[in-house]
Amino acid sequence: MRLLTSDDGTMTALGSNGSLVRRTIDVAAWQKVLCHLMSDKLPQKEYDRYLKGLDVDAPCRRWAHPEADVSGP
Repeated sequence: MRLLTSDDGTMTALGSNGSLVRRTIDVAAWQKVLCHLMSDKLPQKEYDRYLKGLDVDAPCRRWAHPEADVSGP
């Protein structure tokens, strides 16, 4: 699945089957909830399991792998 956000408060999800779903959400609130679900950095094994090979920005500083660029929010 791939998530795309826009400035108008909508999020479009592209599913693995090629389907598109568009929803209006508060992206900042959603990001805050996701960041609070994870209390510490992911261990290397879990980082590799869930994020290896993906082109993602670290949504939270504490989610990032030690070698990842965490200059974002």
